Amino acid sequence: MNLPPADWPLDEALVSALVTEQAPQHAGPVRRLGRGWDNEVFLVGQAHVARLPRRAPGVPLLRNEHRWLGELPPLPIPIPSLVHRGQPSERFRHPWSLCRFHPGERVDDRPLDRSAAVAMGSFLAALHHPAPPDAPGNDARAIPLEERTAGFERDLVALGSLGRGLQDHWSRLRRLPPSADRVWLHGDLHPGNVLHQDGAVTAIIDFGDLCAGDRAVDLSFGWMAFGPQERGVFFDHAGAGPLDRERSRGWALALAATYVAFFEPGPFRAMGERTLQQIRVPS
Repeated sequence: MNLPPADWPLDEALVSALVTEQAPQHAGPVRRLGRGWDNEVFLVGQAHVARLPRRAPGVPLLRNEHRWLGELPPLPIPIPSLVHRGQPSERFRHPWSLCRFHPGERVDDRPLDRSAAVAMGSFLAALHHPAPPDAPGNDARAIPLEERTAGFERDLVALGSLGRGLQDHWSRLRRLPPSADRVWLHGDLHPGNVLHQDGAVTAIIDFGDLCAGDRAVDLSFGWMAFGPQERGVFFDHAGAGPLDRERSRGWALALAATYVAFFEPGPFRAMGERTLQQIRVPS
């Protein structure tokens, strides 16, 4: 993944010092687990992970998690469970999180089976409850699909021959009636934010884009992770109606075009290419 450069350095020594100062009962050996677009994650001992923003845009996303994760309804798959809300300090001037560790590897571009379709659909059925009036919005996700048109057309130019035929799909999908529902959304539900182990989904991570909006945003996961049969199972267990499914195709198209147009070869780009292939298959 072609990650943007970090705005400040992060390492094991910094994380160890922060945990020792602010949550000493959870201190232990620290090891970096991975870097994402906006955050880095470190294993602390054997039971916890520290998540720190690596770029300025990640700071409000972390604050969003701190404020709203605890407001979600009960869910059938584990999500980040905060054990300490890290406070800005002289050592590190930004918020950070200490959460319980969930085992597993990111799904990324691996295909998922029927049992995962059942699990993920059931997870979204539980998550997609009406959000309170003061739930956060999101300028990129909690919007009508039509408002993604300029970004999609930019991506389409970058796709070149890979984008052949996609404009016709977009022209139809963006005109679908928008949903009047305003439910809780993960907001960035792609296979890189799903952990699995021994064929089972073990956790859903990275709720920085948690917001209220159209359930079709999250349902786009069905086009990214499943073939036609498993996708139908996923939609059925998520309680998705015909219009939800078609709007989710539109969201998957918008997101996958970005993954293919602007990511270097790797899991994200491969996931985007597979998603575009699924979108082209007649329903």
